Amino acid sequence: MHRFLKILILITFLWAVTLPWTLNYLSTLSPINDTKKITLRKRDAYPTQHEEKVVIGVVACGKKPLEDSITLLKSAILSGIHHGLPALDAILFADDDNLHNLDLKVGELLASLKGIRFRYEIHPVIFPAKHHDEWRSLFKPCASQRLFLHAALPHINEILYLDVDTLVVGNLRKIWSEFGNMGTLQAVGIVPEHEVPSIGWYNRFAQHPFYPPLGLNTGVMLMNLTKLRGGFEWEEAILKSYKRFKDQIVYGDQDLLNIVFYHHPDAVYLLPCAYNYRPDHCLYGWNCKSAEIKNGEGIQVVHGNRDVFHNDKTCPTFRKLYKQFQKVISREWDQYYILIVL
Repeated sequence: MHRFLKILILITFLWAVTLPWTLNYLSTLSPINDTKKITLRKRDAYPTQHEEKVVIGVVACGKKPLEDSITLLKSAILSGIHHGLPALDAILFADDDNLHNLDLKVGELLASLKGIRFRYEIHPVIFPAKHHDEWRSLFKPCASQRLFLHAALPHINEILYLDVDTLVVGNLRKIWSEFGNMGTLQAVGIVPEHEVPSIGWYNRFAQHPFYPPLGLNTGVMLMNLTKLRGGFEWEEAILKSYKRFKDQIVYGDQDLLNIVFYHHPDAVYLLPCAYNYRPDHCLYGWNCKSAEIKNGEGIQVVHGNRDVFHNDKTCPTFRKLYKQFQKVISREWDQYYILIVL
């Protein structure tokens, strides 16, 4: 990759050393019945309210997103183990074709997990009945599910939503701690779409309102679902924006969220670009200061949009990073060490 980005990935087998914070292993599965409906675990299967945990949400529709979701889970689990996170919950959404395979693959992933308490649940994707097919295919298959997490997950208070083409390379505990910094009205922690006006998409091309000054990228979001359920009329705002601007939006649900947050800026808590590091932060010159170790704590989440995890041409370093996480073998969780250096 060009001179502005030097990411060195060292995934090293530590055969003789295990992580000092190895905890008891526990995982529970969500059984699937013959009609591919998911039986959710009882709430009392979750950790007590006093146990520190992170809850992540991922949507996987299609063959490639299925594989991406497993690689993402590997990265999140490794981050949790390495940074001493006691518990990690994953809430996964999938289309009918992926429900069973996703359950099998996650089960295989956890076959010999140790070092973290992990639980997961799988849901079929669900959208409002009106315009159901349009919601399902908006921009990318099933991506607009994130617009309706507040309704689909009434038992969840806070969630870290991650696009399926992301990897956690930093500290999940640090990311989750940002919830504690949000103000009373702030419901969603999110990263700006761009850092530099001259290369911004929304300020140059958008034909609809967007969060000023450069828009928002919704690939990584800290979402307080309780606030979304009890604050302004979230779902009504989404549906109203879609009805009015559906012929002007280009990036589907991301554009809709920009429209909503243009009208409700008080609901936004801005996160630094290191929490959603994308090719745009290095393709046109280095423009993400918070990703530098000397200025912050380095990259926390890598977002492989532009399909860079699956091609070697645009950003080969992103591809190499993805392939390293793909190679992680679940039975050797405590033998991996990850170092990302800028």
